[in-house]
Amino acid sequence: MSWQELSQLVSISFVCGWCGNKVATDEGYFNSLNGARISPCPHCGKPSFFRGDKQFPGASYGDDVKNLPVDVAEIYQELRQLHATGAWTSIVLLGRKLLMHVAVSKGAGENQRFIQYVEYLCDEYVARNNRGWIDRVRTLGNTATHDLQIMTKEDAELITDFSAMILKLIYEFSPPEAP
Repeated sequence: MSWQELSQLVSISFVCGWCGNKVATDEGYFNSLNGARISPCPHCGKPSFFRGDKQFPGASYGDDVKNLPVDVAEIYQELRQLHATGAWTSIVLLGRKLLMHVAVSKGAGENQRFIQYVEYLCDEYVARNNRGWIDRVRTLGNTATHDLQIMTKEDAELITDFSAMILKLIYEFSPPEAP
């Protein structure tokens, strides 16, 4: 077998795809045939697989956001986790869906046209100088939905970064709603 347990490998640092901590380790297994490596996270103990510049499971991209409703939090976490797979078009599409869930969680009616959700968020929750974030998510989401265009890593990072800003603005930095 070509996998060898080595007591000391070259130390690597990485963000653990399981627990999200930035860690470093010199322990694990190395495959001399293909240069792959399996190393345990020193924080949670779960294994990560490395080959070249790829890591499995990969780390989530983007910021954590507090005070999210359950469905909004689930979609946002899914969006962040997709970065580890390189599913750029899926991330952009999911960013569009995230806006719909945010609008409904804040009082917009269900089963509306997408533009109505965008207008609701802009009218009720987003300052005029911050509407560009929502518009950029909308336009990239529309491109991914309606055009035969493959989205890029940069598009996906932009969607995730803007989504985080929108979520923080609406849920984290807003005063609590009256009961």
